[in-house]
Amino acid sequence: MHLMKKREIKIFLTFFLIYSFFVQWTSWNEESRFALTRAIVDEKRFEIDSFYNQTGDRAVYNGHYYSVKFPGTSFLATPIYKIWNLIYYNFFSLSSANRGSEALVYYTHTHVPLIYVPNPGTFLLISMVLVTVFSSSLFSALTVLLIYKILRYFTKNETHRLLITLSFALGSLAFPYALVFLDHVPEAFFLFSAFYLLFKTKTGGLTQKKYFLLSGLLVGFGFVIRITALIPILLFSVYILFFDRRKLPLFVLGCIMGSLPFLIYHHSVIKDSIRFIFSYTDRPVWFGPDTPKMTFFNSYFMTLMHPSVGLFFFYPILALAIVGFFYMYKKYKAEALIILFLFILITFLVCNLNYGFSFGARHLFTFIPFLMIPLLFTLKKINIRIFQLFLILSIFVNLLGLQFWEGTDPATGYKILKNPIFDHYIPLSLKNGPRSMIFESLLFDSKIDIRNTPHSCGLTPPVLQKEVISLFSLPSVGVIALRIPFLSLVPIGVIMFLIWRKEILRKISLNFRQRLCILFVLILIFILSFIRIETFLYGDNWYAQEFHDGKINENERWVSQNATLILFNKNREIEKTNLIFEIEAFNRTRVLELYLNGNLISTHEIYNKKTISQEMELEPGENVLKFHSVPSCDRPTELGLADCDLRCLSFRIGNIRAEDLDKYLIG
Repeated sequence: MHLMKKREIKIFLTFFLIYSFFVQWTSWNEESRFALTRAIVDEKRFEIDSFYNQTGDRAVYNGHYYSVKFPGTSFLATPIYKIWNLIYYNFFSLSSANRGSEALVYYTHTHVPLIYVPNPGTFLLISMVLVTVFSSSLFSALTVLLIYKILRYFTKNETHRLLITLSFALGSLAFPYALVFLDHVPEAFFLFSAFYLLFKTKTGGLTQKKYFLLSGLLVGFGFVIRITALIPILLFSVYILFFDRRKLPLFVLGCIMGSLPFLIYHHSVIKDSIRFIFSYTDRPVWFGPDTPKMTFFNSYFMTLMHPSVGLFFFYPILALAIVGFFYMYKKYKAEALIILFLFILITFLVCNLNYGFSFGARHLFTFIPFLMIPLLFTLKKINIRIFQLFLILSIFVNLLGLQFWEGTDPATGYKILKNPIFDHYIPLSLKNGPRSMIFESLLFDSKIDIRNTPHSCGLTPPVLQKEVISLFSLPSVGVIALRIPFLSLVPIGVIMFLIWRKEILRKISLNFRQRLCILFVLILIFILSFIRIETFLYGDNWYAQEFHDGKINENERWVSQNATLILFNKNREIEKTNLIFEIEAFNRTRVLELYLNGNLISTHEIYNKKTISQEMELEPGENVLKFHSVPSCDRPTELGLADCDLRCLSFRIGNIRAEDLDKYLIG
């Protein structure tokens, strides 16, 4: 028993830390919920009038703006935000808490202006991390633990329990939605917790009446988070009728009590209407000209099988759970029927919803934890190697999802990309590897910023992004640089080893000398994989390579006003070289001023693409070449050239090469 408790703690820590390491802030969805949390704590009200122009997910009622979302997730984040507020304002400097003065304007597809604040300050940046980690990441890790615990009632095979737990944790929608501040994970946790208590009560693990009340409280609060919880409330009521109908009133009472926060919120916001707040969506933000709606069959097919978001296309491991219903029904009829109807009803209810800026069929997450039980019954009947193959494919898809997400067409719900896995995520994953916004922002800026700039407009991502960072330089050798793609796997791998080191070392059974050899090999692999010696290196203010139609433009990049390039001269004497590059100006004629080590060396008038050959005398060691634009850079949004391209562009520079400097080429 003690061993099991220790293993449960390790399982929870493992996935809580993995989820927390990869958290990100993707879209209006998070901003809408965060706006309500901030309004409650900072302004003691439900109106988000102070923050409405930062999200399109908003409602308008009686002259005030509200979050268009159900309030449960915002309520859960309120104590987290409040505690951090107290800690920050009592123990840290207040100067960086204030929002930066610059606010960039961008536009929705219906041309409604919204704002994005590049520098909101340390307080808000860390707030975004905390509300995400202690809502989605925490509740997803707790759901993983609940699945591991409930499976012991269905099998004594520990390998099977761990495989199913892993299937949920890394091979299902649990992974991508543990990383973002949305409502899917908290709702599923409360609903599955309620089912767990009812099942334990039925099997005799819990005998007190209070657990029926507690189960009702949990599922009732699930409704405060998402409206789809109404279906489990109905199904769980039927489930109770199967084994102890006398306790149903306690469960119903708990449901009413659990849903009270929503009733209070609804009455405070909309006093004279029974319509939900999303009925008052700010229509000009979302709705343009009418477009044909999809048929129900098309919507249903898209939800389950379509390459754009299809549940079974993204996660083939979950398709095996459908087979498991037949085997489960033989011994656990009531549970099998409840889970099957939950699957059917939720799918029918949400299949016609717009998936927006998301990864996979997120609206189906409600029943994903429940599918792990029939999945276990499938695992018992099929070859374990086949199961592992399906699991590996599903985990692989989730690792692809650590790239920047692409959205759907708001009018039809279909993905803009025909097959985002092959057309979008695989090309980016091969180039970037798994992305951790926390890790990379700390490496580059010494601050935590998990935000993606809103709505990429096909640019992935529309932010400054480096592929290597300079560590130090060695005379006559070059710049020692750290390669960023796939680097995030290193710290998370070390953390996982520290958690499971006893099990790993017990499995491989090595002596001290052998362990030292393995450590040496791992260090060597790290050096060969991530350490580079460079004579050319991108410095500051280069934008990421553009990504269109599944292809990355390897040869050209846009730059801001003062882009820098590091050139390394290995010789101990001044070295003459010609730097050759192609350049064109953004939108208007600009003057390019080239500075080498702070000294102006030439000026060029640029509009159309032209090739420049610049003779330079490089000092020994590092030399910094700066591309300065006169006038400054311009933002496509401000010029009306794009709705949401927030970059500040001056020149597009590509095909950079240098003569007599090791013939290196910069794409």
